[in-house]
Amino acid sequence: MKFWLHSWRLESLPPSGWRLKHIAGNLFSDRGVSVGDRIYIFTRSEREILLVCDEVVDEFVTEIQARRKLGYAVYPGHDHIMLASPTPVRFDRAIPTNTLKKLRFQSKSQRTLSEVKFASDGFPDRQTFRTLRNLTPGSAKELDQLP
Repeated sequence: MKFWLHSWRLESLPPSGWRLKHIAGNLFSDRGVSVGDRIYIFTRSEREILLVCDEVVDEFVTEIQARRKLGYAVYPGHDHIMLASPTPVRFDRAIPTNTLKKLRFQSKSQRTLSEVKFASDGFPDRQTFRTLRNLTPGSAKELDQLP
């Protein structure tokens, strides 16, 4: 099992309380996301990083299969993932700076570790939170401890 941190634009997220059943994108299979992996979705709000929800990858499907399963048009993308055990979307869970400083990302080979970089204003650097990052298991535990 791997753990992933995935960025969404705030305006693209569903309303609070919604449970995501599907996500689409172009990086999941290239980066090595697999069935059973856990994805933590976050967004930026003003000067905070918000942990919005998390879910488990249930299966990879085609865009047509996703549309059939869900009954509505889906965001186009190379990868379509159906999700299991999604937590409700929340916008009240800022990731504290001390937790951000503990997060570690690993390369595809899982050998190279990197950490959150901070800009001169003390806010996390935007490049640190690219679209999809592989978290270490210890970093996933840090996120799981958030209320």
